[in-house]
Amino acid sequence: MSILVAAVVLVGGVALVNLLLTYGVIRRLRQHTELLSQRGGRNVGDDMVLPVGTPVEDFSAVADDGTVVSPGLLSGPTLVAFFAPGCQPCAELLPRFLATAAATDRPAIAVVTDGDPAEQVGYRERLSAVATVVSGAQAAVVSEAFKVRGFPALCLVDGGVVTDSGRHLCDTTTMLAPV
Repeated sequence: MSILVAAVVLVGGVALVNLLLTYGVIRRLRQHTELLSQRGGRNVGDDMVLPVGTPVEDFSAVADDGTVVSPGLLSGPTLVAFFAPGCQPCAELLPRFLATAAATDRPAIAVVTDGDPAEQVGYRERLSAVATVVSGAQAAVVSEAFKVRGFPALCLVDGGVVTDSGRHLCDTTTMLAPV
């Protein structure tokens, strides 16, 4: 009889611990749901650069073709993209970015960070057909001015102010709208 009582107490204790852990998980899921709803329906990756409405910090960098890139170059709508060689999401976004940049007559700037040298050359070659490419040490200057927190990062800049950001820029007609 005492074994049966001990078994019932043990099973009851395990059930109580399980109930407490389940309650904790449910509370945490509610917190996550609330945090996600506060993001306003943005896609993951939309907050990788300066927020919309924020002016770009003053910077000056020399592109691979010798063009000086600075906030003054961003006076009209300009698509700015940040890629990191060896980054799988960057590799997936690259073809869409190339198509979007090629389909518009607006300027585009592509910043390629340091990474695998062979991949970096491949990125620079592909991007140079549709955008002004900044790479190497100069890429760090531009990335710092835009407060890049992850890759890939895209933003639309007009008059030195971020007007839109996120990976959706290559999925919509935001860049393709008439000037």
